[in-house]
Amino acid sequence: MNLRLIKLTKEYETQVKEMIEEWKADIIANNTNRSPWVIFKNDCNDFIHYLENLETKEETDTWVPDSVVNLMW
Repeated sequence: MNLRLIKLTKEYETQVKEMIEEWKADIIANNTNRSPWVIFKNDCNDFIHYLENLETKEETDTWVPDSVVNLMW
């Protein structure tokens, strides 16, 4: 099995939306954790905005830059 880490782009919109809806359903059904919080901080239905605001690009007093990648196989 070949695994790779990828940055999200518009081409993964359908998969990301399905994943988030499934994750939300699991949170409700099983009271599971919402970690990582960044996945849920924006509404994925506005996917371009979601992608543009998924990562912290500049350091602030409370945040450090980060990257979000997905595991694909």
